[in-house]
Amino acid sequence: MPVAFCGIKHLNTTTKKQNQVGSYRTPEGDIKTGRKNVTYINISYNVSDDKTGKDHDNYINALSKSNKFDCLNPNFPNTVDFQVKIDNIGEDKKVSFRNVCFKLNDKPIAFNTDNDLPLFQYLAFMTRERLKEYPQTTNFDRQCLDMANDAIAEAASEYFDV
Repeated sequence: MPVAFCGIKHLNTTTKKQNQVGSYRTPEGDIKTGRKNVTYINISYNVSDDKTGKDHDNYINALSKSNKFDCLNPNFPNTVDFQVKIDNIGEDKKVSFRNVCFKLNDKPIAFNTDNDLPLFQYLAFMTRERLKEYPQTTNFDRQCLDMANDAIAEAASEYFDV
C-alpha cells in the first residue's frame, strides 16, 4: 500500500462565535461602542519539507521577506498557529462594516506595508490551496479555511484600496 508523505501535519481548525458589546473603530477612524458579532477562526498545522514541496522553506521565506521573524515560535519553529478575528458590526442584524484582525503564533500581524505582502500571500496560498490538499481535511476545515482566505482577501483589498 503506497503511503503519501506531505509537508503538512496535524491540521486543526476551530471557530467560535460570540455576540459582544465593546469598542470598535469605524471605517472613518472614529472609536465607538456597541454590539458586534465576533467570529474567531483558528488554524494550526505543522510544516516540513518533503519531496514534492518546500512547505517549511516557503514559511520561513515569507517571514523573512516580510521581516516578521518575531512571529516564529522559537520553541516550535515548525508550528503555524494562524488566528483570524472578524467583527461584524451593525444594528438590527444588518452588518454595517467588518473589522478583520490577524495573529500568527499569538503575535498580531496586519497588512500595513508592502513588506507584509509575502506573508499574506503565503497565508492565502495555504488557506486557499495547500491545506485543502491535506488528506485529513474535513468539510468543516474547508469552511474555516475559506473564511480565513476571504478575510485575507478583504484585508488585501482594503490595503490596496481596490
